[in-house]
Amino acid sequence: MSDTTMTAAPSGFRVGTVFGRAFELLFRDFAKFFGLSAIARAPYLLLTILGVLPTVGFSDAWRAGPGPGIAVLAGTMLSSVLSIICQAIILYGAFQVMRGQSFAVGESLQRGLARFFPIIGMLFFLGLGIGLASLLFLVPGIILYVTWSVALPVCVVERQGPLASLGRSRALTKGHRWKIFGILLLIGVVSSLVQVVIAFALNALAGPTVMMLGLFLWIAAAVAFSSITVAVIYHDLRVAKEGVDVERIVAVFD
Repeated sequence: MSDTTMTAAPSGFRVGTVFGRAFELLFRDFAKFFGLSAIARAPYLLLTILGVLPTVGFSDAWRAGPGPGIAVLAGTMLSSVLSIICQAIILYGAFQVMRGQSFAVGESLQRGLARFFPIIGMLFFLGLGIGLASLLFLVPGIILYVTWSVALPVCVVERQGPLASLGRSRALTKGHRWKIFGILLLIGVVSSLVQVVIAFALNALAGPTVMMLGLFLWIAAAVAFSSITVAVIYHDLRVAKEGVDVERIVAVFD
């Protein structure tokens, strides 16, 4: 299916550099990056506020019918679509900021929508491959996740098709997968720990509604940072392997 070995990373790709640049990019245009990520999470927040997800809300009769299931399904689908679009916009925006330019959300939206269906196809094959690999053992699924971790920027920036994007990601990550795994693992662990702290602290101090809003804000910020980090990983991999700079990488956008 794919080259699933995680080999040791050669010099030229550094974890500290990736994190440092990702933080710098995030806070250079925080409002836009955070806002886009929040938009993708907004349907879940709305469902929770309305009581479709477990808190307070509608009558027992309404809950006993098909309404909650339909609402959750619609909200999940809407959030998934928004997430795909917003991740593509954040990716484009990260490269614009990386090259010292601001980015217009409208133009970024146009770029994201132009690659919407190839991204959908790529995510389908990515999810299918990781899912099948995870049925065997958890480790093969994790390895494929790392192997294909930059398939989204490949699909958007290089305008590759779904399967070609996965293959290109496999080639770019080869030799660097342990460091990429460490980056993704650290982001996941820190994000989860902070969520637990926020949930316990805000629920105890201010109740479930404030807790819910606190979690929403943190998750939106964490997802924005994660999306930017993937863009930086892709950039640094191309610099390390191909010697290209950010101007050549994003020349396709001009």
